[in-house]
Amino acid sequence: MFSTSKVNACSCGDDTDTKTIFSSSDTAFIGKIIKIEIVKEAGIVLPFKETKDGLKPTRWEKEVEKARRVTFQVVEPFKGVKEKTFTLTSSMGSICDISFKIAEIYLVLARKIRPYIIEETDEPYEKRLKEKVNRFNKNLPFYITGVCDLTYNLKSRETEVQEIRNFLKNGIWNEPKETPLQ
Repeated sequence: MFSTSKVNACSCGDDTDTKTIFSSSDTAFIGKIIKIEIVKEAGIVLPFKETKDGLKPTRWEKEVEKARRVTFQVVEPFKGVKEKTFTLTSSMGSICDISFKIAEIYLVLARKIRPYIIEETDEPYEKRLKEKVNRFNKNLPFYITGVCDLTYNLKSRETEVQEIRNFLKNGIWNEPKETPLQ
């Protein structure tokens, strides 16, 4: 008799403590989801191809995938939020996705990624590609989040919320500890 189980493993790197992620986020808050929309989002990927010498990068390409545009009612702002609602983009279809649900409350830490900074390359092809992606994404929120940003249902993030509140009140962080991402 065989049994199978589904394993979700998202590789987020070494810096998964609350202090590091909070410090590198552009916005942080507790929020209740009031709207979720499925949208298309363009990104830039560098595909690889198999050669006799192993995998080699090819040329940067535009890639379009489904994403979620998620709108939150801000319950408790921590940083970078001035409005009563906040909208961001979250990817779909990978093991690092967040299973957002309407009316549930989340700890949200997000990063600003739009528009792509075009000046950071001298390569004309890459610059044109970034301009195309910016035009495609012009109606999407500037902010993104994911599991690696510590965004998760509030029931699973009470410890992190307390760490953030303590830091904002006292100006010091507790001893860093590894945060389980799921």
